[in-house]
Order: sequence, then C-alpha cells, then structure tokens
Amino acid sequence: MAEYMKEQEKPLATETDPIDVEESNPPFSADRTSRPRWRCIICCGCCAAILLILAMLVLILMFTVFRVKDPILRMNSMKVRGLNLLGNASLRPDMNLTVEADVLVKNPNYAPFKFSKVTTSVHYDTFVIGEFVSPAGRAEARKSVRTNVTIIIMVDKVSQVPRFRGDLGEGILPVSTFTGIRGKVKVTDVFKKSIFVQMNCTMNWNLSSLAIQNRNCKSTRVEF
Repeated sequence: MAEYMKEQEKPLATETDPIDVEESNPPFSADRTSRPRWRCIICCGCCAAILLILAMLVLILMFTVFRVKDPILRMNSMKVRGLNLLGNASLRPDMNLTVEADVLVKNPNYAPFKFSKVTTSVHYDTFVIGEFVSPAGRAEARKSVRTNVTIIIMVDKVSQVPRFRGDLGEGILPVSTFTGIRGKVKVTDVFKKSIFVQMNCTMNWNLSSLAIQNRNCKSTRVEF
C-alpha cells in the first residue's frame, strides 16, 4: 500500500516540459533533395552554353571561312602593237595588229578557285575583231594568278565596220574588250559555288599618239 502511494505522489509531465524527439523521429533534411536538383540545373546550363557557343562559332564561320565571295578580274596593262597600221587607207588582212593584255584573277576566298578556259575578245562597235582563249587554271586561297593574253586583230573586219572611215578621220577608235571566266569555289562538300565573272573594258585607241586612252574596266558576276 505504501509503494502504491509513492507512485501516486510522482508528478505527471506538464505541457511545458521539453520533449526530445530527435532520437525517434529526426527532422527532414533539405540538402539531400536539393543537391540533385542543383546538379541537374548546372548540367543543363553547361549544355545550353556549349550549344550557344557552337552556334555562334558556326555562324561566324558561315560569314567568314564558309562564305563564298566572287573572284575579281582586273586588267593590269594593255598594249596595242601595230596601231599605226590602222592609219593606212588600204588595210590588208596580212597586216600584223595585236593586243597584249595582262589579266589578273584575284581569289578572295579561303578555298581555291578552279576555273576553265578564259575567253577575251575585242569589240569595235558591234563587231568582234579579235579573240583569244587562255588555258584553264587555279587561283589558290586568298591569292591571285596572272594570265597573259595576246589577241590578233582581224584587220579586214576592222575595215568592214561602217563607222571606221569616220573614226579614222577623227583619229580615234572607240573599242571595248570582254573577258569571261567560269569556275568553282569548293570550301566543303556543302559550301561550294559555281561562279561566272566577266570584265568589260571600254577605251579609245588614239591613232595619232598610238596610245590607249580613257580605259575603264568593270568586273561583275553573272547569275546562271
């Protein structure tokens, strides 16, 4: 009976007494679930950055290395040998009249420009009075190649031009030249382009001074 009374005298736990629950039910750890999420975000960010860099690199290459530019034709020099013969009233087919020209092919691309035969012709009014075909060639990447052209003028055709007598009296023959070159620039199997470039030059042959005057040349690309 005395023992029963002692147990009854023991105070009960109050609401204010602290209760230690760490041993039986530990709190939820946020670090364990947030780490995989952050790793996924970092991985996705790195992949997106790499793809963005690759896209920018391809875009830069398309506007620089992979961009195919038009080759440039340039007439460095031109000479007419036998121009004094045109002052003769009686022109004969056996008269030796030649045009010597130095044509430059400039390749601004990062790949070689392979071209076929180069055709150069001399025109007086609407008549072709001379023509020359140069062999095929190759202009290396960002380099130039020179082609020497020698055109034999058909004197009998010059005399057949209706305006020749009038131009002969003035001592000036307005002539023009045409140079056409066809080729291909191949950077890769995807980035390649066929190109046809032409150069038109106008000038005056002075029969008194035996000089070429007012020479003006323009190089353009022809779509085909």
